[in-house]
Amino acid sequence: MGGVAVILNAASGTGAARRRVSDIAQRLARAGRDGTISTVRGGRALRKAAQSALEAGCDALVAGGGDGTVSALASVTVGSAVPLGVLPLGTLNHFAKDVGIPLDLEEALDVILAGRTRSVDVGEVNGRIFINNASLGVYPRIVQLRERYREKGLGKWFAALWAALAVLRRRPFMKIISPIFEN
Repeated sequence: MGGVAVILNAASGTGAARRRVSDIAQRLARAGRDGTISTVRGGRALRKAAQSALEAGCDALVAGGGDGTVSALASVTVGSAVPLGVLPLGTLNHFAKDVGIPLDLEEALDVILAGRTRSVDVGEVNGRIFINNASLGVYPRIVQLRERYREKGLGKWFAALWAALAVLRRRPFMKIISPIFEN
């Protein structure tokens, strides 16, 4: 295969990934770069597409989405010699901001097409690779439930609100009594 394998997460951000496929394809063509562009939805599909691209011999893998998308593809590329590019198409794009990747799609493509790389640290918790943060407790449960609601057709923000309400209702807040704070 060779070339650049661009994997876009259709569920990232405002759904901009699907609308940007032709822009990305045109940009790769103008730069004279061979490549494929896949649009998938969700973590398992992202990892499967990334694994297929690596097995096919891609020269570079590009994650189009937010932090979850980047983390999913990073989990597949860790330990390989294939560089991971980032197109920040997610909602918050913390990782892209942290490592200095431009949030503008054209500028991010400039970085990728110029072949600029940098090494970043990754972490692992319970066998799962992460790139910029790992969370414990209520937040991960909200994210898991949000994704289930999204699979049923709810919008991202409504699903997030509904998931937060469901999780917080099941996990009531605790009152902590400490002699340090007594008057």
